[in-house]
Amino acid sequence: MSTPLQNYIVERAKAYLGKTEIIENLGFHDPVFEVRIRTTGWLPPEPWCAALLKLLYTESITALDPQALPLIHKYFNLSAVETYNNCANSPEYHVTHTPDIGYAVIWEEGSGPSGHAGTVIGLIPGGFISIEGNTSDVNHPAHDANGNLITDPREGYIVAQHTHL
Repeated sequence: MSTPLQNYIVERAKAYLGKTEIIENLGFHDPVFEVRIRTTGWLPPEPWCAALLKLLYTESITALDPQALPLIHKYFNLSAVETYNNCANSPEYHVTHTPDIGYAVIWEEGSGPSGHAGTVIGLIPGGFISIEGNTSDVNHPAHDANGNLITDPREGYIVAQHTHL
């Protein structure tokens, strides 16, 4: 059973589906979305998957549980891996490897600081569905600055939905 906060996070994530960047993380085609994501501290040309996660949680907590907002500012930042580590080492958050609706999901690449972030919007047998920023979308192909097709879901240009099994 999902909580109102979990459901609100999912609603906010779905509202941003399809938002696209100016390739190479230079800004966004939707100026309202750009203003909102910049409130997280994001600036071009930085990756923005963790900024979207921080934005979703900030908007949702502000609407439904504003007294918890200082925790978002304390633990969420513009690095997916640092956000994970901050939450894992905090007394306020419980980190789990079991996805649930509205939960943040963090992927780490190797053992370094590089990672990717998304939000769980649905559960399916053996996996989950997420919405991720700064990702790719096979239904909306794009090309990088050199004209190469972007196919890696961790290197992208759009807010898109993905299924993970």
